[in-house]
Amino acid sequence: PVFPLANLEQHVEALRKPCHETGLFYLQIDDAGACERCAAAAREFFDSDDATKAICSYEASPAFRGYMRLGVENTAGVVDAREQIELGREDGICDGVAQRLVGANRWPDDDGKLRGACEPWLASMSAAAERVTRALSLGLGLEASTLDKRVLGQAPHWQAKLASYPPDAGPGVGAHSDSGWLTLLWADEPGLEAQLRTGAWVAVPPRDGAVAVNLGEMLQLASGGYYRATPHRVGPSQQRRVSLPFFWNPSLSAVVDVVCDPSLLPW
Repeated sequence: PVFPLANLEQHVEALRKPCHETGLFYLQIDDAGACERCAAAAREFFDSDDATKAICSYEASPAFRGYMRLGVENTAGVVDAREQIELGREDGICDGVAQRLVGANRWPDDDGKLRGACEPWLASMSAAAERVTRALSLGLGLEASTLDKRVLGQAPHWQAKLASYPPDAGPGVGAHSDSGWLTLLWADEPGLEAQLRTGAWVAVPPRDGAVAVNLGEMLQLASGGYYRATPHRVGPSQQRRVSLPFFWNPSLSAVVDVVCDPSLLPW
């Protein structure tokens, strides 16, 4: 199903069903152009030479920000067939080991071109994730602000990737469910697949003007298992595939706990 961001609160009952059954839906966003401009700048970066990419390597970032070459990351023990730039919130404050995840993003030496294209996309996805969270809270019979107040906290921690999958390089990412709250994904080519409760895998192709939204394990926990964390994977592609996954998570100091009892829900 496709839901409009502009009046998402009016679709709470319809939204509840796919979030319970598959944990996946499409969201028609207000500024699809921000995604497309970010993807265009990402393509230009990934087409640059190794020396240009090395300037913003993640190896110089204690917070794991920056460029990762093809084959560095793995999922479920299988090497991911993609290169990527890791981004994250730069101003989060927390105590303990999670503070290591806070740090400066690393950008190429391109006079701010990539950063300038990324920041409107990041702002757009943050605003969309906030609105989706309010609708999901209403879908559990709670106040719109309950999940924000009781789980996410005042400063939700976001992470994002600019990812490029080369053609004919085998499976892009192995099967997994995201550990966080929810993910908004824009892509220019097919490849994403989701697993239904029956065990069958179905394609989740790109849609014009929309992003795919899949729910994560922290949201599944907070909803008492009512909302489903979506198992998904990225299959091989015959063409270069650029994707922009945006991960919306609780603040780094949050303690995630159950906020509702699904057995008490009236539907």
